[in-house]
Amino acid sequence: MPEVPLAYGIPDQEHARNTIVTSPAGLDTDPGPYGSPHSAPDRAEHPTPEQIAGRAAVKFSHLMAMIKDQAFDYTHPVDEYAPQGMSSTMALYPNIINVQPDYDMPERIEALTVIIPVGATLAVLQLGQRSMTLYSGPVITTPIVTSVQCRGIILNSDDLRTLTITGALTTAPYLGLCGWALTRGQFSLCGSQRNGGETYDTSTSARQS
Repeated sequence: MPEVPLAYGIPDQEHARNTIVTSPAGLDTDPGPYGSPHSAPDRAEHPTPEQIAGRAAVKFSHLMAMIKDQAFDYTHPVDEYAPQGMSSTMALYPNIINVQPDYDMPERIEALTVIIPVGATLAVLQLGQRSMTLYSGPVITTPIVTSVQCRGIILNSDDLRTLTITGALTTAPYLGLCGWALTRGQFSLCGSQRNGGETYDTSTSARQS
């Protein structure tokens, strides 16, 4: 019986099972058990030390940028108060005092101090859209000092900071706010949902008396 030549020039199947042919591109090609070639994993695609270091540097820079965005900036302290320059010997004390902002940017108020004067029967504090009744009752005979520690009261530069007192006052009222002005990144974390993600100028303005 005449010998039938094998396809692809491979003398026998046993030899085909054990043959690996290297392609010109450097990729290993396994002809398979029956002479049908398929690509084997490329053993030349391991990253070099320089490539590993470059990828690590890029990931590290991204991580540092995230940390910087989440860090709080304490370079713009807020110390707002009213009245300013009022004498204790005045014959008439104001029933409404307004505090002017220190900056033309949003502020995060962390503490507030209120002094309700002698003679008051009602004291209402307004911070932005927040209205809080601090006292309602008979005429007080000694000043009431209220100090509140808080977190995250966000006030824009045009929000009200007002203390309204009802009664014939014989001592001076007082309203003081302390906290920090917010930069663009900080405001996006603390209050962007409330204000629609707007951006603000970070230039400072002088205190208005």
